[in-house]
This record gives sequence, structure tokens and C-alpha cells, in this order.
Amino acid sequence: PANKYAKYFPEPGEAKNTTVIYDPKTKKIEGIPMCNGMHHLMFNVDQKTLYLSGGDNKVVSWIDTKVWDETHDAQKALGWCPMVVDSNGDGKITPDRTQWNQPAAVAVRSAGEEGGGGAKVETKVDPTKDTRIEGFLYGVDADIHDGSMWFAKTAPFPTSLVHFTPGNNPPETCMTEFYEPPKLADGKMYAAHSTHGVSVDSKGIAWASFGSGQLGRLDRTKCKVTKGPAVADGQQCPEGWSFYDSPGPKVQGVKAGSADYHYLMWVDLHDTLGLGKDVPILAGSNSDSLLAFNDTTKKFTVLRVPYPMSFHTRGMDGRFENMNAGWKGKGVFATYASEPVWHQEGGEDGISGPQLVKFQVRPDPLAH
Repeated sequence: PANKYAKYFPEPGEAKNTTVIYDPKTKKIEGIPMCNGMHHLMFNVDQKTLYLSGGDNKVVSWIDTKVWDETHDAQKALGWCPMVVDSNGDGKITPDRTQWNQPAAVAVRSAGEEGGGGAKVETKVDPTKDTRIEGFLYGVDADIHDGSMWFAKTAPFPTSLVHFTPGNNPPETCMTEFYEPPKLADGKMYAAHSTHGVSVDSKGIAWASFGSGQLGRLDRTKCKVTKGPAVADGQQCPEGWSFYDSPGPKVQGVKAGSADYHYLMWVDLHDTLGLGKDVPILAGSNSDSLLAFNDTTKKFTVLRVPYPMSFHTRGMDGRFENMNAGWKGKGVFATYASEPVWHQEGGEDGISGPQLVKFQVRPDPLAH
């Protein structure tokens, strides 16, 4: 194939997904046909490379929007890389895909692990080869100080965070790392499981929301092992992880389970909420709230929505509306997710339908 990405790692079949772009100046809508799946999206810090999660469980994909604007040629604008970790420890990825440990060949499905979420895929690798991994990429965020990308990989159990760098000549220079929550002393349970969301603070620390009821903190700079056979199973960096139980009731009889439902999460890099910069915020979907975490005090601030009930939010974002208006000119916005709106207070014939909630924190109770 002429396309270098298709030659490196083919994605056969017809283009079945489309990225839609709207130009507010021309008021035109265009579609870019995709060679792979997609779900969420996030610009890199270069403000031109748009990364997409999804990837049909196999690849990290992106669109160079500058190239698209100049050429409108999808062949030139699209790029993707398989997720391959440096398990032979030579500091690079072997370019010949036939020489990788392949997921279908090396995965051995064990009995269901205690703690829920299904079976863990144990990977046995040839230590002389690099190893390709698979799993559905969901949440996505950019590291603002080095341009790398982080993804929340929702499968297999216990789920993990994926760190991806394209290098200076993708696809040959693409590098992937992945990090599972560490196993506990019993060797069966994990410190957390079931992540959908990831967000990166200004120090490069990756924060993750776990459906088992924890906020996870991964400091990659603390990792003692970064390559070699140990990186093939995602358990190479227990020293980089910290976990904080979120407020609220836990599921009785389950070692790691929460009555809340933490889906996507977000780090407030620029203090749009009013609780400080770099504050990670969980979506408290089953507790009608946002849960903001202070990394210094290790405590949560719960921002509850009292009315209408069933504020089942899944995500949020911050916005400055007036840079000169202090706390009044900024805020964090979160939606009522579409699934539970028929069960909101007021019922289907009352206050129903998705809504947007704006959160603002005054610097002191008398601020006006």
C-alpha cells in the first residue's frame, strides 16, 4: 500500500467511520473517512494533531488537521500506530510486525478474578520480542509539557492507562507503555479496576477514575522499570501508583466496589472552578455530584446538585468567560447524562431532558 501507516500495520476493510469538521467561517461541514474506529477526541499540545480514542481495540489514531486544511487529502492527514511495548528492552520497537508477540497468540484467559470485571488476560511473552497489546481506548488526554498522550484502556480486566508517544518519524518511532493498577498482597485482587477516564496535570501526573470507587494517581517518573519483559503485563510500576477512596457508600460484600459510578474525570489545569490549579475532579454519577480532590490535604470536596435530582453526570470541562471578572467570569460545566433523564425529579412530563450545570466556587463566603 502507498500509505505508510497501512504498510506498517494494515487496517483492512472499508472506511466505516467519519470525523466531522465544521468550519464556522465558511459554515461548511466536511467528513474525513477513517480507517479505524473512534470514540473520544483530544488535541495534542501542538494544537493541530487531533487524537481519537477507540481504534477498534488495536491502534492509536490521529488526524493532522493542518495537513487536512491544506490538502483535504485523508491519505495524507490520517495516521495510526498499533500499541506495541518495548518488551525486548532495546529502546525501540521492532519495525517488522511479524516479529512481535501477538495478543491472540500469547493471551491465556484465566479463571475470573475475585473483585469483578471479568477475567484477566495473562500475557506470556518471548523476551527477545516486542509485544503488541489490545484493548478499547476510552478517555484521552494530552500531557502539556512533553506532548505525549494518555488513554484509559477499558479492557481487559482490571483495565489500565496507556501512555503513547509518536516520536519524530511515526509509525516506526511510535512507543507505547501501559500501566495496570498493582495487584494486592494476595496476588489476586487489584488496588482498583474499571477505569474510563484519564486526565493529566501540569506536572505530567496522570489521574484516573475507577468504577471500583477510587481516584488513581500515576507518577510515571517514579517507575523503576520502563522496558524489558516486565512491561508486557502492565505490572511494572507499583511504586508510581497512589489510590484514594472516594466518599460515599461501598458495595457490601465486595472488596473493591463503590455505590457511586465514576466515569470520565478531568483535571482543572487553570483553576476554572475556584479550588486551585491542577485539581482533579471525579464525576460522581450516582451521588449527584462532582468530587474535587486536593492533592496536598488528600481530601475531597463534594459539590452536590440538589435539584433536579438524578444529576448523573459523566464528564465536565472548564471555561473562562471573562478573564477580568474574577470568580464570576469562570466556571466548570457538567451535563446531566442522557441515560437517566426519564428518572429525574419531575418525571418524563416534568423537568426532563439533558441539562447543563455551571459550578463556581467563591474565594470566600462573602465574595460577590
